[in-house]
Amino acid sequence: MSTNGGATPLEVVIAGGGVAGLEAVTALRALAGGRVRITLVTPESEITYRPMAIAEPLDPGAARSHPLAEIAADFDVDLVPGVLDWVSDALWRARPDGA
Repeated sequence: MSTNGGATPLEVVIAGGGVAGLEAVTALRALAGGRVRITLVTPESEITYRPMAIAEPLDPGAARSHPLAEIAADFDVDLVPGVLDWVSDALWRARPDGA
C-alpha cells in the first residue's frame, strides 16, 4: 500500500457492505492506497454472492458467504456495524445509527 507522505489521510465513509460497497472499497484502496482512511458502515456481518443462491437447491455449496470483518481487515478498512443515521455534506460528517 502506498503512503501519503505523512499527510493526514482523507476520511471516506462507504455505506453498505454489498457488492457495490465492496467494489468501492477495492477500487478506492487500489487507486488511493494509504492516502485514504476507509470506514465501511453496514448492518450485515457477511456477504453472500447472491447470483449463486439460485443454484443452492441443486448444489448446497453454490452460494458462499464471506465474513466482512475478514475482507475489511484485508483492505485496512474500519468496519462499523449499523446503518447511516444521517449525512451532512455541509459539516462533512456522517453518523451511524445509535452513535
